[in-house]
Amino acid sequence: MKPLLEHCSAWMPKYVVAGILALMTLMVIACIGGAGSSDSEITELTTANATLESDLARADEAKEAALAEVDSLTTSIMALESELTAAKTTNDAVAADLARTSAEKDQALAQVDTLRIAKANLEANLTSINEEQGQSLTELETLKSANAALESDLATANEAKEAAQIELETVEAANATLEADLAVANTTNKTLTAQTADLANSIAELESAAGRIEDLQAEISRLEDIREPLIPSTQRTQFVCTGSMEPAITCLDEATHLHNFQPEDIVVGAVISFRPKEECELKDHSGVVVHRVEDIKVEDGEHFYWTKGDNNKAPDNCWIPQGNVVSYITELHKDARPEKADLRNLVNKSQELLAGAQERYEDASQTYKDYCHRWTQAPGECLLREGFEFEWGSYLFDKLEWATQALEYATEYADCYAESARTAFFFEGKYTYFPCAVRVIPLPPLPPLQSIT
Repeated sequence: MKPLLEHCSAWMPKYVVAGILALMTLMVIACIGGAGSSDSEITELTTANATLESDLARADEAKEAALAEVDSLTTSIMALESELTAAKTTNDAVAADLARTSAEKDQALAQVDTLRIAKANLEANLTSINEEQGQSLTELETLKSANAALESDLATANEAKEAAQIELETVEAANATLEADLAVANTTNKTLTAQTADLANSIAELESAAGRIEDLQAEISRLEDIREPLIPSTQRTQFVCTGSMEPAITCLDEATHLHNFQPEDIVVGAVISFRPKEECELKDHSGVVVHRVEDIKVEDGEHFYWTKGDNNKAPDNCWIPQGNVVSYITELHKDARPEKADLRNLVNKSQELLAGAQERYEDASQTYKDYCHRWTQAPGECLLREGFEFEWGSYLFDKLEWATQALEYATEYADCYAESARTAFFFEGKYTYFPCAVRVIPLPPLPPLQSIT
């Protein structure tokens, strides 16, 4: 009977078992009483009854423990579901950063589903236990094994949760770093915004200053126009070796020229530089000439200057208008160009030869004219007779031809050195120029002295 009671206590409710025990006790007592059983049998039955009650109590405790474990497991599942919901919310907020944990989340959700199924199965089993009350202790052991498996799964789920928590902390740390960077960026943005405002103010100030600068520049330009005639505009230059202003001014000298002058500043005796007009009697009209002023006239408010080279026999023979005057000399610097000495000497020598040839030509021309005028009134003609007059007249004619040829050669020689002086250039510490050669022709012989009476 004892094994039967132990089997019944495993699946029947305790109030049913208690009723059965009471009934069986009465039956046993009645049987004992009716059959005249001994006290020892009654004692044995009582002990068996106590043992059954103890076993039932232990079964109840085991059942209560199982139910408590189920409740604890349910609580853990609910807590896990809450945690998973929070993790899911967090994961949704940082989905871009938690891409690596999506697989683990899916696995955790699968485990939750498994746990839910296991819970449902367990609940179904418990319901079956409560409803059928006929399942054996073996089924309870099966439930315990299932519970152990569930605990193992729960442990695995907890490990996954801890891993997810670590990953979440990593993401939160990264998010904190990003938030710090964002704060720095916001601060920088505010600083840049302030600097932009300051820059806009500075630009407005610069634009305002630019307007003031334009006004100041206009005023400066006006003042410069007023000041320009008051400030001397000077230039220091050298001279070409022409010999026209010898000996007062030579090509060894340099001079300071004043450009912004007034026409009335130039007086007789001043040396000016000017661009000659075509009618001036100068060999070269292309450059600037430096000659002395000999006379001044004013017509209709315009000044005109009559000029001449100090070493020239004749003036330039033209009036130079004030518009053709480039400058006038305010200061002479003597012997500033000693390297031109050789060139100057050659030019002066050519001018001396030209002057001598000019004098001989004039003398021969005048003598020939005087002799011819003694014999004829026709200008340009000369009656040559036999004897002394013929020989002397022939000589004078030959001499005139010789003087004319000599003058041409001297002019050619002087012109050559004048051109050399204009084209000379400074090279390796000295002036380089093209040399010129003079051609000399012999003077015709005098007539015999006995023919002169």
